[in-house]
Amino acid sequence: AEDHYVRVHTDQGSTLLLARLSDAIAELGTTDGVRVHRSWWVRRDAVRTVSTHGKGLMLRLSNGLEVPVSQGYKEHA
Repeated sequence: AEDHYVRVHTDQGSTLLLARLSDAIAELGTTDGVRVHRSWWVRRDAVRTVSTHGKGLMLRLSNGLEVPVSQGYKEHA
């Protein structure tokens, strides 16, 4: 999430959409994913590795991005 925008990353690239992250997540409906940080939601099948990062976790996704998992969302990851 970037202010009132959401950056969507896929295997084909990324784009910026005017939306709140919570609204974008609601639009996904039953898509199998999880919010892992106040600024990140990921599809479960995009996660390739999980590693520790301080008190939190770090996810490496299929497109190479590294995504932080904050303490508050750790139980959902």
